[in-house]
Amino acid sequence: YTGKPVFSLTVPVTAGWNMIGSLSQPLAVRKIDTANIVSGFFTYLPTGYAVVDTLKPGRAFWVKVRNNGSIVLNSSSSLDGPLPPSSVQPPSAPTPNPPAAPVLSCSNCTTPDAHPSFSWTASSGAVSYKLYRYSCPWSEGDCNGAGLVIYSGSGLAVTDNEVTVFHKTGQQLTSSTTYFYYVKAVDNFDQLSSASNKVNVNSGTGGDPTKQAFNPTLETEPLPTPTETRLIGTLPNPFNPTTIIKYTLAEDAKVSIKVYDLLGREVATLVDEVKSAGYKSVEFDASKLPSGIYFYHMQAGVYTSVKKMVLMK
Repeated sequence: YTGKPVFSLTVPVTAGWNMIGSLSQPLAVRKIDTANIVSGFFTYLPTGYAVVDTLKPGRAFWVKVRNNGSIVLNSSSSLDGPLPPSSVQPPSAPTPNPPAAPVLSCSNCTTPDAHPSFSWTASSGAVSYKLYRYSCPWSEGDCNGAGLVIYSGSGLAVTDNEVTVFHKTGQQLTSSTTYFYYVKAVDNFDQLSSASNKVNVNSGTGGDPTKQAFNPTLETEPLPTPTETRLIGTLPNPFNPTTIIKYTLAEDAKVSIKVYDLLGREVATLVDEVKSAGYKSVEFDASKLPSGIYFYHMQAGVYTSVKKMVLMK
């Protein structure tokens, strides 16, 4: 900074803790009248508070006083008194706000046989990031499992080589596992941000794993009939521009699945017919719709359910 140097300054203070500045050159604490001062001068470092014997330019300092008044800082002062008492505990350490949650995205998350690759936005104040993963049975949707940290570091991208995206061939009727990922930012104080949005990856195989190659002479093993009718959810969510809505039917039923925008306007009818019992899915293509939050409503017999999905273009 350029400007006129400050060699003398009278700082108004109130009873209790005060934060004050300094002069344009170092000032020994012994040159300050400490009659109204009841603590040492504290600076704050990444490791915590520390008592100082010199006020240095460009920094701020905490000091506690008995009564309202002022502290005179004068580089030409002839005082050479004792240092203020340092037995008084410093003020409570300031707790900064945790960093903002990153936004997680994925490439290769729907590419058969690929390893999913993740990237996320940088968060202000973050020094590192943690990527979490947990798995759920495909038919259960998001089971909100305990996240396992699979990456911890300062980078903004990573590939999960332990997971392979599902490849439907032969008698592999459906994926058996869904992996869920989210990321958190970490600051210098080891504070974690809230979790980012989740990204889903389907993996695993259904049916007999020994029958991965198609063989028409092998007898197909049907999946067992679900025990309940349920709207499972969408994978992926958020999505761009397509996603799969999954549901189960415990018995044959007339099924209706419709999509609505935030204003309650119907934007798509995906299913409107009688369906047989079993594990079902339908694709929703939102390529002609704007980004935003949408609701999908399912009715099957007396069963009804509404869930939310997010289109992020």
